[in-house]
Amino acid sequence: MFSSAKPQQQQLAVSSNGDQELKMVLVVQQDPNMKSGKIASQCAHAATGIYAELMQSDRCLLRRWDQCGQPKIVVTCRNQQEMNKLTEAAESIHLPTFVVADVGRTQVVFHIWVKIKNNATLKI
Repeated sequence: MFSSAKPQQQQLAVSSNGDQELKMVLVVQQDPNMKSGKIASQCAHAATGIYAELMQSDRCLLRRWDQCGQPKIVVTCRNQQEMNKLTEAAESIHLPTFVVADVGRTQVVFHIWVKIKNNATLKI
């Protein structure tokens, strides 16, 4: 089962000038029983899910991400509680998110993260 967090249009709360780099961040919940193929599959679902949503709601944001070279990183979180906090924090500052759930349990969440070129990172 896959679900999307808040499918309504979201506007990224950053300026449109060139001083910011957009990155796709895939957050994977640590689970020693999840095989690498399953992780890769869930990350692919998250990436294509958010991409499809943004094709409908914010093509300008996708173009900006493409112009940055479509950077992506994968990080982990410890548990469901941490995953929920990250999702809520991202949504509170209007970052688009897409949550992938498998058998009712969240596995991967996707965010577009903003990194300022002077190496200061917007942390959530």
